[in-house]
Amino acid sequence: MIILTVAAVIALIGYLVSRDTEQRTASEFYVTAESVARLHAEAADELEGALAAIGIASRPDFEARLERMMAKATEADGLLDVDVVPSIAAAYGSITTASSVWLEGVNQLEATMTGMLEASSDGDTARIRMGMDLLRAGDAAYRTFLSTIEGVDTGATSFEPVAYVRTDVQDPLLYDPLTISIRIQTSYDLAPHHNVSVRGQTDPEPVGDRAGIPLLPFTDSVTVQAIVTNDGNELETGVTVELTVFDGELNTSETFTETIAELPAGGSTSVGFFGLPLVPERLYQLTLTATIADDSMPNDNTWLMTVIQNEAG
Repeated sequence: MIILTVAAVIALIGYLVSRDTEQRTASEFYVTAESVARLHAEAADELEGALAAIGIASRPDFEARLERMMAKATEADGLLDVDVVPSIAAAYGSITTASSVWLEGVNQLEATMTGMLEASSDGDTARIRMGMDLLRAGDAAYRTFLSTIEGVDTGATSFEPVAYVRTDVQDPLLYDPLTISIRIQTSYDLAPHHNVSVRGQTDPEPVGDRAGIPLLPFTDSVTVQAIVTNDGNELETGVTVELTVFDGELNTSETFTETIAELPAGGSTSVGFFGLPLVPERLYQLTLTATIADDSMPNDNTWLMTVIQNEAG
């Protein structure tokens, strides 16, 4: 009798421990699932924002939205590597399906739309449609998840509807594949634009002028700083910057060259030309030129300045 009682107590303890473990595992799952749903909702916001911004936003902004969408969807899907117990099996299966299908759809859309920024192809609309279909399938799987946990105690967590393809948007064609394709192809701001500009600055700076010509103070050597800006929407590599110093008295010129390895869209950097031995009282023309291939606005690639250096003393 005593042996049976001890066995029963051990069995009861084992049951209670097992039940406590299952409850704790379920609670941890719902906390994770809440984070997954939140990240996918944020990714869906990025998709809506990207599609609504076509024709308005700059190319870097559009690409950044797609990158954030990808990052959030990828992070969400990576959270679902959790333990599964029978009480959460159905919920786990439905949200895992939703997340993986969503991620596949996000991958499809990001790759297609990013590729279209470089060159359009006949299959773009079909690939966008495939991505949207995957997102709709993920939306349906998430609705199944919500119905699965209806009436279930999920602890302190709460779950709101999540949809990548939304029906409550003002633009009824926002998620239409053909419309998206046409809008991307016809958007001036999303098309690649190559354009750099340059401006210069002397060190020392002019302290006055002589007959309207800037006058530099006397110094052993002069420095010219070239400030180069990428006004386009593409990364520029191998930007050539040249300084030509023309001596008006000798009618000769000397050219100095520097190269900027990389200049991101919207970025600026400076290049210095140091130790220029200008002769006092001579007239010089300083010319800076920044050069890239396929520059769409070459008229802002050059900076000119005529100077005289003051005599010593």
